[in-house]
Amino acid sequence: MVRLWTPSAARTFAAPAVVFEPGTHHPFGPYTVAEHHELAGKLKLGYWLIYPHEWSAEDGGPQRWRENLQALCAARLLEVVIHTQHRMCLDVAFNAAAVPPIPQLTESVAAVAYHRDLDRPVPSELSAKAHRPAT
Repeated sequence: MVRLWTPSAARTFAAPAVVFEPGTHHPFGPYTVAEHHELAGKLKLGYWLIYPHEWSAEDGGPQRWRENLQALCAARLLEVVIHTQHRMCLDVAFNAAAVPPIPQLTESVAAVAYHRDLDRPVPSELSAKAHRPAT
């Protein structure tokens, strides 16, 4: 069951997600976005999200994150697909109209695992884009 998105739900939906941009090599690497409207905007642009379950310890768990994201996208008439990878303890979300290729999803999951293994936080969008490699 999906709860309807309301302004009060918007204030409680502040769980970040790791964002990945389309392309064979992520030019900025993964970065986090915490604002709910930004998450929906990224999905609308064809980006995809990965939500590590350990980030939800105090936010009601991954089920609440999935419900809030689905309700948020439904309010914006955006069909979102959320796939839970139990083995990796994470959720992958993407726009149903812009399904990312499997190799890119695999690379994205590996990038989150890399950050987990190093116990290194994923940078914010501003930080990731400010330190992008020279082309």
